[in-house]
Parts: sequence; structure tokens; C-alpha cells
Amino acid sequence: MAFRRVVTAKDAEGKSVFLSDEDIEPVSISFLPGVNFYSLAGGDGAPSVEPGAGLSSSSSFFPDEGGYHFVVSTIPAGTVRAPAQMDTKALIAEMKEKLPGLLSASEREPGMHTSHTLDLVIILAGEVNLELDDGASVDLNTNDIVVQIGARHRWTNRGKDQAVILSAIIGAQQ
Repeated sequence: MAFRRVVTAKDAEGKSVFLSDEDIEPVSISFLPGVNFYSLAGGDGAPSVEPGAGLSSSSSFFPDEGGYHFVVSTIPAGTVRAPAQMDTKALIAEMKEKLPGLLSASEREPGMHTSHTLDLVIILAGEVNLELDDGASVDLNTNDIVVQIGARHRWTNRGKDQAVILSAIIGAQQ
């Protein structure tokens, strides 16, 4: 799977320009084969559209209040499990390096997490199951949309094909 990002803005004189045109490389974690994250855009605060403004970057997967993260995630078919014999310290170091802030949202149950964000999610391909912390769940298919308001949840792919999920994650008031 590949994604191309074209960024436009206004230069210092207010003329519309192309800032960049590039392929987005996925971020993957060695213990979760097939799970990929394509960070498309993000910022720690509200974006600026003033002349001379550029594309911000975010320091954490889940933004603080006023920040945002636009990301595509892929989940392979079937259950994704970490290896039985795993170097936990190496795993934590890899997560902190590649996806800062994602691990801090994780809790005791694998995959179950919460964040102080409003998430606007669309399933671009495949099937996923969205499970809440009380065990309630819903099966989602291509073109289904989820508006998630800080709920504790987990995503799984019980389908036969890779699932592709686009998320706009917006830091909410805490």
C-alpha cells in the first residue's frame, strides 16, 4: 500500500504554491506484522493558514488539546498477536521511538485504549470490529464512519482482507 502527500500553501507574498510532493513511508512495529501507520499530517496546536505557514509536525500520536493527527492505519486479516517470547524493554523502546504517545494510551488489555481526543474515522477498505470497554461491539465495513468521543475501545480485523482505516484525531478539552 502506498500513499502520496501533496502539500499546498501560500508563500510569504500570498501566492499559492506547492510545498511538497512525496510518498509517505509507513511506520511499523516489529512485533505487529502487517500493522502500519501512515502519518499524513499533524500538529501540536491549531494549524495556521497565514502566508508563509508550512506543514506542522506533531510530537505525539494522540494530540493535546487543539492539536491534530491525520493518519491511515492498516490491520491485516485475522488476529494480530505479539510473539509469546518478546523482549518487553525492546518493544517499549521501539514504540516510544516510532510512535511516541501511542503506548501511553494503551492499558492492561491488548489493544484497548483511550485518549482525550475526538476521532473521525472512516473505513476505507475491509472489515473491522470496534469493541468498547464493556464488551459491546459493532462490525464495520468499507465506507462506514465512526465519530469517537474519548471512548475506551479496540479495533480488530476478523475479515479475510486487510483493513484500511483513515482517522482524523483532534485533541479535545480535558
